[in-house]
Amino acid sequence: MRTALPADRLVPAVGLLSGMIGLGAGAALIVGGLVVEAFGWRGLFALGGVLIVIATVLVAVAVPTIAVPAVTRRTDVAGIVLLSAGLVGVLLAVSRGATWGWTSLATITVGLAGIVLLVALVIVEQRHSAPLVDVRTFRHGPLVAVSILTLAVGFVPYIRYVALPVLLQGSAERGEGVGVTVTVSALLMLPSAVMVFLGGRFSPALVRRLGAGVTAAIAAALMGLGAAGLALWPQSATGIAVALSVLGLGNGIGYAVCAQLVVAFSPADETAAAIGLNTIVRTIGSSAAAPVVAALLASAGALSVGAFSVPFWVAGAVSAVGVLVAIPLMARR
Repeated sequence: MRTALPADRLVPAVGLLSGMIGLGAGAALIVGGLVVEAFGWRGLFALGGVLIVIATVLVAVAVPTIAVPAVTRRTDVAGIVLLSAGLVGVLLAVSRGATWGWTSLATITVGLAGIVLLVALVIVEQRHSAPLVDVRTFRHGPLVAVSILTLAVGFVPYIRYVALPVLLQGSAERGEGVGVTVTVSALLMLPSAVMVFLGGRFSPALVRRLGAGVTAAIAAALMGLGAAGLALWPQSATGIAVALSVLGLGNGIGYAVCAQLVVAFSPADETAAAIGLNTIVRTIGSSAAAPVVAALLASAGALSVGAFSVPFWVAGAVSAVGVLVAIPLMARR
């Protein structure tokens, strides 16, 4: 984007793209539920195939070809193996800890192995000419704060994505959920998906007026406020819809401002590497949400509406960390 667009269009374009990413993630759950209810699970794969074909055609037709010098690079096999195995180890320990026992040999061994592999990844990547994860971008101080913020922006929304369908469709008679259908669940989550998109569109204007640091703090605060609303009113369909919308607005702003911060704080010749690392960090946050929710609900014992408050409070706490790491960025406009 930095190569193809003039400077005055870059920030709005980043906001639009980030908003679309968030909208797609939210809409996938909503549309997916409706498709499954109407056509069964095979309909999901059919729809995905159609969307891939459409996207491929649009890219071929609309995305300009930009001439860049040919570069031959070795595939970072070690980075791929270490990143994959390390994340599997850590996430497996988190997701199975309640079943295996948090102090059991299996949990400790798998978790420590994952951590060791991720540490090895950092060491190996610093020596590779074309690393999968270019950790050298962390030498730019603000990018460390941006990465932590990105981790929160990836983690918090997926807490709701994982927990809410179970909560909304759980039996109200048995006290396990709100007791609505798949279609009603989708409609309750629809405003949030729209707010994610609007948040991405609002973000450039907020950055221009308030600065990137303040905008980042606002994004994290809104996510925390929405998460707190979900934790306080998990039994109320109306409360869930309102809290979700607030969280979605903060999430949309967060998606966009993180991308803008990466572009702003990284040197021009390292922007691609920094964006790639930022994407990986966000994906790690998203991937961690499912095992964390599973572990927290499993630790609660019998499934109940009240048990869902715990993962939402965790999401609120992670959002608070996002606010804290955004504070040092406030001095940078």
